Amino acid sequence: MKRSPLILLCLVSLVFTGAASAWAQDNGVPNLMGTWEGISRGAFIHAPEKAGDNPVHHKPGFFKTNMTLIIDKQKGHRFTGMIKSPRAQEPIVGVIADDNRHFYYVDNDGFVRGEIKSRNTVNLIYMHFGVHSKVATTADLIRQ
Repeated sequence: MKRSPLILLCLVSLVFTGAASAWAQDNGVPNLMGTWEGISRGAFIHAPEKAGDNPVHHKPGFFKTNMTLIIDKQKGHRFTGMIKSPRAQEPIVGVIADDNRHFYYVDNDGFVRGEIKSRNTVNLIYMHFGVHSKVATTADLIRQ
């Protein structure tokens, strides 16, 4: 069977157009959208809210809690979502670094440095600096 050069050219064009289109849509940027769950393990310093004239005694401690990260929108390297724990729920906004391995987000009173370990596993390091509390925590989250 003899193939027409025009048909062959059309087939090659379709293959390259599809590949270029897929590359332009994600450009190697990881897709973080979805629900991520895990256990947060951290340390804190807590100061009582009412100090009066007396010096405030800061009390350090440790904690462990369930957490859920929901990324509901992503446009290229930018994303938005919600972070939830049994005690709080806060909106987040973040970015994926140009290395496509690290990401950063902020909530109402803290920030996260994250690392993409695999397609469905991320590690977070969270820092919070409040008037009455300071928190440092880490968590490995798995996409659900």
